[in-house]
Amino acid sequence: MEINKITITGIDNSNDIPELLELQKQYPFVEWGVLFASKPGKDRYPLPHVIEDFLTAGLNLSAHFCGTWAKEPIEEGNFDYLTAIFKEGFKRVQLKYNFDRGKGWELTRLIKWSKLNDNCPLILQCNKSNLKHVDFKKIPESFHILYDSSGGSGKEIKKLEKPFKNYTGYSGGISPFNIYSIGLQITTSTNKSKVWLDMESGVRDDKDKLDLSKVRKILELSEFLINKNV
Repeated sequence: MEINKITITGIDNSNDIPELLELQKQYPFVEWGVLFASKPGKDRYPLPHVIEDFLTAGLNLSAHFCGTWAKEPIEEGNFDYLTAIFKEGFKRVQLKYNFDRGKGWELTRLIKWSKLNDNCPLILQCNKSNLKHVDFKKIPESFHILYDSSGGSGKEIKKLEKPFKNYTGYSGGISPFNIYSIGLQITTSTNKSKVWLDMESGVRDDKDKLDLSKVRKILELSEFLINKNV
């Protein structure tokens, strides 16, 4: 497999935008994941005006919808948030949604919206809970699929599942201490698929703030892994 993108999830109010831009310039394969929740400004969830600053600065952003943000399109069939987010400049949207715990969800409507907006890629999480309800092998390729047994908890990947026909990502306890070993398992695979890695808890400090020294180390090691494919 070939790694071609690294998503750093959880840029927050404390981050220095010029430093993020400098890292993005040096490592153009980086994507910054912004977490959206009903109560912004707490922990990993930046305030609206900070998100606007991220967009204005030209950061390569993906939106990660949590809670009500994810329920609106999946349970209510309300796609206003999705449409607006892509218009604002986000490149992808991940719907952090547990289908096993959800109520009244309807995936058909979401699939229809995705097919009509195939330049607006959505990411669904593939884990034990969601596998009970979603046949990921039949999901349209307008969706990206993230193997995520961790859910932001830091539980380390134990097994690298085979990538889907869709663009596939891997998440779970990735940090500066294990990215190289995990990355080598991926890049030495005979499968030719392009994949991405997503990390959240493994790049934070003991106060739950994004640690840019850890991010820089991750990107340095990732660059080596990515260049192995060139």
